[in-house]
Amino acid sequence: MKTQSTLALLVLLGTYASADTLQYTMQTLGTGPGFYSRSARINNNGQVIGYTYTSQFFSSRGRGFIYSNGEMTDIGVLEGGLFSNSVGLNEKGQVVGDASNPQNLSHAVIYENGLLTDIDPIIGDSFYSYANAINNKGQIVGSTNLGAYLFDSGVKTRLSTMDAAYDINDSGAIAGINRLNHAAIYYNGTVQDLGTLGGNSSMLLDINENGQGVGRYATSSGVPKSFIYKDGQTVDLGILEGGNLCYANALNDQCWAVGMATYNGSSYLDTHGFVYHDGLMYDLNDIVDSSGDGWNIFSATGINNSGWIAASAYNSLTGEGMAVLLKPVPEPVTLSFATLCAAAALNRRRKRK
Repeated sequence: MKTQSTLALLVLLGTYASADTLQYTMQTLGTGPGFYSRSARINNNGQVIGYTYTSQFFSSRGRGFIYSNGEMTDIGVLEGGLFSNSVGLNEKGQVVGDASNPQNLSHAVIYENGLLTDIDPIIGDSFYSYANAINNKGQIVGSTNLGAYLFDSGVKTRLSTMDAAYDINDSGAIAGINRLNHAAIYYNGTVQDLGTLGGNSSMLLDINENGQGVGRYATSSGVPKSFIYKDGQTVDLGILEGGNLCYANALNDQCWAVGMATYNGSSYLDTHGFVYHDGLMYDLNDIVDSSGDGWNIFSATGINNSGWIAASAYNSLTGEGMAVLLKPVPEPVTLSFATLCAAAALNRRRKRK
């Protein structure tokens, strides 16, 4: 028998609840100047960044892009360089990543107002640098030959207690790896070690505005798995039913996480993107509507606070590989994303670990 609260929720959800599933619609974003494209991040304005492959091989280097208002824009390359990569994005549409210099070494870059700029051009021709994230204050984190750094108001500060820095929120909390090869949060000079969940190593890849994070760890036997950090604890995400590996990439402020999970195989058809919340992991290919027919969503790399997901998909019939945008059905303008969260908890259709 349904409780009164459950009945009230079903009335509110209407058609959504009767479908007995969390559902998304899929939009392909094109390939820009390349043969294939892949997504990287999405902000709360629905802008998506990623990169395109300039040859017919997924291992090739390509060009970074930003997709905004229905248009994919190439961020270009540095003078004398050959490639670029879009990695981080804030709400202002500022993009950070890396691009090759004339010596074919990667340098951290920022793309804004139509211009691609080398963030640290004087580091020397024998050194590389990468920019991984930018917050809404314009603070940038990344890495060089010497380790992690914070770039703030034109000043680069080496984070001597961190090996890598992957994300930074608006409070200045930095997600990354400490000197022990453990997932860690760096804040105001203090490093919080999140441990390894009993494994050999770990990394924290993304941190939201509530200080919650998502990352990966290697088990004692070297198997890659993923976790969410919230309420002072690290929680294993588990795997998709029938799968064996799990790679989380990002989370939003409601603590929904996305990533990719693999089955026994090595092709793009053996890898499936997922969305995770409250102990449930959903295969995105099971919950996308007919707009995704013929495509395998093999990775999800970003999710915003409206539940929109930046992902990548492969069509085995046409050979196309493309960045895609997934939107929940119905749109959160009709039902709040918090309501969709509650519906997902009720629906329990997808897999636990």
